[in-house]
Amino acid sequence: MLWAVLSILSGFSFATSDALAKLYLSKEKTMSIVWSRFGFAYSGFFYGIMILFHFIALSLVIVPYMIALKRTSSIFGVAYGWLVFNERKILERIVGTSIMAFGVILILLF
Repeated sequence: MLWAVLSILSGFSFATSDALAKLYLSKEKTMSIVWSRFGFAYSGFFYGIMILFHFIALSLVIVPYMIALKRTSSIFGVAYGWLVFNERKILERIVGTSIMAFGVILILLF
């Protein structure tokens, strides 16, 4: 079960690093001096954590299972898009990520 937690954390870290980079590169420069100076460092930190969790999880389980759970990063990406970037027409994405989450539950159960 440790591999499942590491895989999901890997997906979360990937989505977080991607969202941070997109936020930093957005045209709306309303961020503080601290963010503008260290924005890519925060993104790189989460990407580094993703790589660490990725390889630890790969060493613990069969690769297709781990990659399937790592794809949960899209669930976090949809959440970031809605909460941080105020994306519209989110219902289609929520339906798709719900199907993916159901698949993750099936993988964990069997």
